[in-house]
Amino acid sequence: EAENYAATLKTVLDVSRSLISDHDDVSILRQIAQAVRKSLGFDIVIVALHDPSRKQFVRRAHAGLDDIWEEVRTKEVPEEDITQFFKPEFRVSDSFRVPGDRLWEAESDIFVRTTEGGFRLEGEGTSEMVLVPLFDDETMLGYMSVRRPGDGRRVSDETVQALEIFASQAAAALVSAKHYQQIRHLTQMDVLTRAYNRRYFQETVLREVKRHTRSNRTLGVAMIDIDHFKAINDSWGHPAGDEMLKGIVDEILANVRDIDTVARYGGEEFAIIFPEIPAENLGRVVERLRHRIEERLFNIPNL
Repeated sequence: EAENYAATLKTVLDVSRSLISDHDDVSILRQIAQAVRKSLGFDIVIVALHDPSRKQFVRRAHAGLDDIWEEVRTKEVPEEDITQFFKPEFRVSDSFRVPGDRLWEAESDIFVRTTEGGFRLEGEGTSEMVLVPLFDDETMLGYMSVRRPGDGRRVSDETVQALEIFASQAAAALVSAKHYQQIRHLTQMDVLTRAYNRRYFQETVLREVKRHTRSNRTLGVAMIDIDHFKAINDSWGHPAGDEMLKGIVDEILANVRDIDTVARYGGEEFAIIFPEIPAENLGRVVERLRHRIEERLFNIPNL
């Protein structure tokens, strides 16, 4: 037991080190799931994140479901399918150990596919499930669920505590990754408009050129320069000019695709990257943008 505990702690330490520089939530959760399965001997590990706006959980990573993961991953998991097991009768430490027969009685398609195409347990009452919530203070980030091989073995309290250590590492890494992405996003954005900045444009266009060269697909880039913009600032002041720049970006964003990149290249210069756009469409798209900006009426406050 002491050797197993020491090995588990070493695995936790190794995972912690690897997560320090990882800022992708799927990669973080995948590492956690694989480490849990390897070190604690579980047959199935799933990690899901909470989407409070849709009142559901989204499965993001797993270990042990390679052959059916794409089907499992895309299946919606309503909140109540999981939170129904957050009851005192199942509670162990900060987790919940649910017997297999109670899972079966709940009739909420939890895990594994049957021949009927659902995601049912493989064998009634044979294997319990442990649910470990992931928390950031009082905010529930998601959960980790694990199951032993279907031999009826009970998950020990010590193993549950080890699971909670892994869960704490996952939650801390997710929060860190979120903060990193927020900071990175701020460094990529123009301070005035909703467009990306010049540095982000330059990095993106180089990356897209390499990608499109490999795939032999078309790539479009357009530059937009606003004529006589200096006269606006001279006549109406810089606050009026700022409002116009923000309105121009709003107009561009409303008329391009989600996959396109809009950046403020200079003072009144803008650049747009159009991935995989047919060459014959590029001119029409840019002309439509020019016309929309030309026809836009700008509401300048206090003027």
